[in-house]
Amino acid sequence: MDIQNYSNEKGRGLSILREISLNRTCENADILPHWCTCATEEHLSITEEVVIEVANKFTETLNEKLADFKQCEILKLKKVISATKIIPSDDILKYIKTSHVEDKHEIKFGDRVSTYIDYQLMLQTTPGDGMFEGTVRYDEFWKSINMMGDFSRINMYGKTSHCVDGIQLKKICYCKKQII
Repeated sequence: MDIQNYSNEKGRGLSILREISLNRTCENADILPHWCTCATEEHLSITEEVVIEVANKFTETLNEKLADFKQCEILKLKKVISATKIIPSDDILKYIKTSHVEDKHEIKFGDRVSTYIDYQLMLQTTPGDGMFEGTVRYDEFWKSINMMGDFSRINMYGKTSHCVDGIQLKKICYCKKQII
């Protein structure tokens, strides 16, 4: 059997010895819409109203984590560095069901359902010029904005957070009294 030229009857699967197209779709890979994790990414202007809104929510979330630590400054959004909108594909949002007849499957689509939109942000806060990265989710059904999971501090904070303990607090806190 010639592994490099192998092809199965259904046309599924790829040889690890062949290059995989960067433009491959779920349909090309014979993945049904409800299992497809492909999403549309759109880079946004950092001055768009929605970007500022979700960036403020991100900053608000950071401040909520500091609420019990009065020795830390309240952070303010200094600037948004980058913003990307990530939306599940329309096929996923319209998918109803799949029926199988012999070796073929039929996919039924309906109206688009309400979903969520994720915004991946990189922003800077003041005081201290902390730079953070994280994902904020807008839920179309509930009309709510929430931070998703954890966030990353992407620049060094050094001794600016000397007044708190714990890595989670240290990466956010800018102490009111700085040491030299």
